[in-house]
This record gives sequence, structure tokens and C-alpha cells, in this order.
Amino acid sequence: MMLIFGLGREDVFPIEDLGIRNAMDSLYDEPSRAEKHEIATQWRPKRSIAALYLWKHYEQ
Repeated sequence: MMLIFGLGREDVFPIEDLGIRNAMDSLYDEPSRAEKHEIATQWRPKRSIAALYLWKHYEQ
């Protein structure tokens, strides 16, 4: 979170975050950890923005 919000990094993906994992589970039919990593790799170099969208999805 410090890298995204504190330092403004654009390519950080917190794969261990519970909100991120739950959002990906609901959107991608419960992929494995390796599959989540592979999906997130496609979002480079803007993975931080993807994380923000996933958190928003999780909140709803």
C-alpha cells in the first residue's frame, strides 16, 4: 500500500491482499494463485490501477 499510495508507483500488484484475491475470485471463477499472477502480468505496466479497480469491485 505504501508503494501505491505513498510513493505513487504505477506497477505494483498486491497479490496477497484479501480484497484483491476475493475480487479476482469473483471475476475470474476462482483462479489459482499462479493464474492470478498470470492474469495480473497482462496488466503491466499499470497494475496499481488494476488493483484500485479490483478493490472497488470488492467494496460493492
